[in-house]
Amino acid sequence: MKKKEFTKGNLVIMFDIQHHHKAYKKLLPKWFGPFVIRKVFVDNESYELENVDGLPYLDHINHDKLKKGFGYVIPKMESIMTLGVCNLM
Repeated sequence: MKKKEFTKGNLVIMFDIQHHHKAYKKLLPKWFGPFVIRKVFVDNESYELENVDGLPYLDHINHDKLKKGFGYVIPKMESIMTLGVCNLM
């Protein structure tokens, strides 16, 4: 796998780790975000993130769970479910 490197201030989207545990996963997005790189940990190739409003994301995220973001918003699955999209299935 090609190693991805991001720098502080980069816009990224994050893989939803819980995606593969959902029965209705085929119709839902695998990625959500965007987030901004807040801090880079070079020793273990992980990143500290914050959302675009500046609120920190609680966990450090490894580089293989991130993709370059392009400024669009992808909602997390739980927020899609509260909108009633999953009630159509």
